[in-house]
Amino acid sequence: MAGECVAPPSGDTLRTIRQLFNSPGISSGAYAPMSDGTLLAFLLFLCGAIAGAFVTYLFALSKVAPPSTRDCPTGEMRVSALYLYPIKSCAGYAVESADITPRGFRHDRTYMVVDDDYRFVSQRKIPAMALVRPKFIDDTTLIVAAGEKTFQHTPVTSGECVDVVVWSSTCQALDQGDEVAEFLSEFLDTPGLRLVVRTHAHFSLFSASCYR
Repeated sequence: MAGECVAPPSGDTLRTIRQLFNSPGISSGAYAPMSDGTLLAFLLFLCGAIAGAFVTYLFALSKVAPPSTRDCPTGEMRVSALYLYPIKSCAGYAVESADITPRGFRHDRTYMVVDDDYRFVSQRKIPAMALVRPKFIDDTTLIVAAGEKTFQHTPVTSGECVDVVVWSSTCQALDQGDEVAEFLSEFLDTPGLRLVVRTHAHFSLFSASCYR
């Protein structure tokens, strides 16, 4: 807006504006008709006033803090919600508090779904994973809700190691058995899915170990 007001109006534009200001409804009474110079000065003043008001408005906006931080002291952040995701890439649930371990929140991403080649799968490949709603009801027991069905899973904490691939990394994990695997495969309409837990991570109060 300010850039458009720098160049003076053309002769035709100036004459049109002067005719409007000098019309009987405006120029009658105590006001004398405006000359070209007076009119030009008036237009430049008007443009400057508008540009100044716009700059002042932008400056005022820059000083207003976002709603999420407006009530917080300088340098502090406010946590508005906490969510845990027991199975990687499935739905999460809200909690009032969470214990922090060296590897993140306890009970968060404890489990992972893999395909029959033991490569991890996510919503990128199976969008319906967002409809799987797992939730811990105590330190070890997991309730998995999917559609109208639920499955109560007690973790397998020892057994034979399997190598699972996550992106370009390979790590050891412990397969959680056929029952939960069949439950997930049926709901997600994807044969061969397995549920695993990483063996070296104390994500939960239980620790999983495996052997070759």
